[in-house]
Amino acid sequence: MKIAKEGYTILLTIAIAMVFSFLFNIKFLAVILLILLLFSLYFFRDPKRFRPLSENFIVSPADGKVIEIKKLFSEKLQEESYKISIFMSVFDVHFNRLPYRGVILKKDYRKGKFFNASLDKASEDNEKMIYYVDSTKFKYTVTQIAGLIARRIVSYPNSGEELNTSDKLGIIKFGSRAEIEIPQNIIDINISVGQQVYAGESIIGSIKGSLL
Repeated sequence: MKIAKEGYTILLTIAIAMVFSFLFNIKFLAVILLILLLFSLYFFRDPKRFRPLSENFIVSPADGKVIEIKKLFSEKLQEESYKISIFMSVFDVHFNRLPYRGVILKKDYRKGKFFNASLDKASEDNEKMIYYVDSTKFKYTVTQIAGLIARRIVSYPNSGEELNTSDKLGIIKFGSRAEIEIPQNIIDINISVGQQVYAGESIIGSIKGSLL
């Protein structure tokens, strides 16, 4: 199983501490560290994902449970849009992926608080990284939001970089939230609240026929 490079330092630190615990016969601590090591290996797993062959589909930016599908006027896009929010528990893969191919027009990092990512106020108040994406057919945003335990958002692409559907955007460590805002006249929603989705694979909507 492939492991994310962001986990190497954490895994190495735990492994070294575990070895010393065994050497000094601190068995209780060694067992706790072993459990923590196994959990960290699981958390930083990096499974291969297969994007849809058709370019008509928009995929999920994250693994997790859909907790909100909301119609609103997007301040980011300045038009009537859908906001789809996905909660990533500590048991979900935490890589975020691009929902639809395009150029990263701008990245907007905003400092904030660390409320539980499943709460509505986390969307507005928590630390976040916003990606503004131009697909040439339409523009949309993807947002990585830190959670109660997550304290670091890792972002991969630079502004001006062109990515394909399901390419990696980055990773958020230990429980978080991802959101996409997309114009209502662009997408037919294919998911519902409570549904489990997978980054880069699960289809969250299809592009309306007039734009194909």
